This record gives sequence, structure tokens and C-alpha cells, in this order.
Amino acid sequence: MHLGNNFKIKKAPEAVVHLTDSDFDSVVLDKTKDVLVEFYAPWCGHCKSLKPVTFVLLPK
Repeated sequence: MHLGNNFKIKKAPEAVVHLTDSDFDSVVLDKTKDVLVEFYAPWCGHCKSLKPVTFVLLPK
């Protein structure tokens, strides 16, 4: 998959996980996985503008 000019994805993500403080380290720091973490605030204009980009990365 190719997005834009310089962004390539080898494989589409398999799942979206809602992290909590109890599982954040075990998921994000797992060296056997590639992880993209999005910090989101519903009132944040920048967060809202990234939502369409984030969903391009999700499997269909």
C-alpha cells in the first residue's frame, strides 16, 4: 500500500486496541510488534483533522 509521496505500509494493521494505563507498556513496548499510537482528545481540532488519515490505515 502506498500513501502520498513517502509513506509506505508493508502490511495493514490487524486490530485497533484502546489502550489503558494498565496495558499501555505491555502493548506499546512489545518489540515483536509495530505499533502506532494515536492520542486523541474529542475537543481538539488537530485530533479531529487526523481522524480521516487514521482510518486510511485501518484494514477494510
